[in-house]
Amino acid sequence: MNRLGLRTNEISSALTSTYHRPHILMTHFVASDEKDNPLNAEQVRKFDEASKALPNTAQSICNSSGIFRHSGWRREQVRSGMALYGLNPTPETPNPMNPVVRLEAQVLQMRPAKAGETVGYNATFALKRDSHLAIIALGYADGFLRSGSNRAAVYWQNHPCPIVGRVSMDLIAVDLTDCPSSLPHAGNWLEVIGPNQSADSLAASLGTIGYEVLTSLSHRAERIIL
Repeated sequence: MNRLGLRTNEISSALTSTYHRPHILMTHFVASDEKDNPLNAEQVRKFDEASKALPNTAQSICNSSGIFRHSGWRREQVRSGMALYGLNPTPETPNPMNPVVRLEAQVLQMRPAKAGETVGYNATFALKRDSHLAIIALGYADGFLRSGSNRAAVYWQNHPCPIVGRVSMDLIAVDLTDCPSSLPHAGNWLEVIGPNQSADSLAASLGTIGYEVLTSLSHRAERIIL
């Protein structure tokens, strides 16, 4: 990846300049989330060739996705990251991990809006009909990405409710007009991440990855650990 670390031809010189034998040798996959990417096997081959300079030294190759790709790549240690938070390490298959994160946002106000009116900054969304909007206490200062404007959704009683208008610092407008059940009231909570919408699926609607969704959550998002 041309990030940190040594090239294979730099290992010998590194060994002659260090005072201590390393406790572990490691590499980090370039593309383990892509099942058939030939770079993965080639990277392991190069790692194995380079590691001959330090026999009997513990090795670590696999991140979350790598763990699921090939049992022979797991070696003495693995480094599970995203999988610990329930994100899908094998995007081409159903998620082998259980969900562990829920995110909910509270309704601050329910408001009727008229056809032809606009919602949010710069009037990026115009209502085509009379609508029921919920204003929820969530925004980019909480870590909900602004790219969700006019494209992502949250859930009320298992029903997807689209975000309308731009995501603000502290507030998001949600259209509940098509909800088949009763509308929420101020104080009710809408699902952002949960049984109806995983962090990965939310990320897809935001144009990013689940890891960014979870690591973006700011200190303002109250943590309740069960």
